[in-house]
Amino acid sequence: MGASKPLFAEERKEQIIKMVNEKEKIYVPEMSRIFNVSTATIRNDLNELEKSGRLVRTHGGAISIQNSGLELNTEQKKVKNSNSKLLIATQALEFIENGDIILIDTGTTTYQLATLLKEKRNITIVTNDIEIALQLEEVTGLNVILVGGMLRKGFHCTLGPFANKILSEISVDKAFIATNGIDTETGLYTPDTNQAAIKECMISCAREKYLLCDSSKFGRKSFSKFADVSDFDFIITDKQIEEEEYEKLSRYTKVITV
Repeated sequence: MGASKPLFAEERKEQIIKMVNEKEKIYVPEMSRIFNVSTATIRNDLNELEKSGRLVRTHGGAISIQNSGLELNTEQKKVKNSNSKLLIATQALEFIENGDIILIDTGTTTYQLATLLKEKRNITIVTNDIEIALQLEEVTGLNVILVGGMLRKGFHCTLGPFANKILSEISVDKAFIATNGIDTETGLYTPDTNQAAIKECMISCAREKYLLCDSSKFGRKSFSKFADVSDFDFIITDKQIEEEEYEKLSRYTKVITV
């Protein structure tokens, strides 16, 4: 099969993403023939798509990020579903009242929430995310507690036994948690066991728990489970969630779509 007419670079990249998600893996020579461009052009396309977090490069081709079992780093996550993340964060902000002590998990949606906190006053924020702490450092009326621990390189956050111990000794009003994957029946997942452990501690120390996740996370599992859906008081997601998934979630907790 060949392309019926030349495609613009962005059109070709979108077609590549569609094909890798359908086939789970693609190869450079095959893509070169389909799109009638050089193998060097396809390699450049794949490299750019990997940098934006949309696939994973392999020797001679690429595989779908959905089936790679790999976790995107913080910079890659920032470009995925950014509009949905902002809408979710804006909705989550409505649950925060002046005077609250809140905990914000590391993540790009939770980071969006942190950027919106500037309009609040007398809020104490506990976080293990270095970028969130830096974002709020100079904001008047906000107190920031950065949880110490081992730095997870490439993810701008702390974790490990020291961080877990600190969280086990505090109590907060509300926790806003992120996830890499969610299966309605079995729970919430992250690829890293240390990340799972600190998320468990965050959930345990909060009176109210809020899960912030866009609809791309549903139906995905990863290596380490850290919670059940029923552990959360609210799940805030976008309106792209499938109706069947929404109905299943609603059996266990309150679901808000934006």
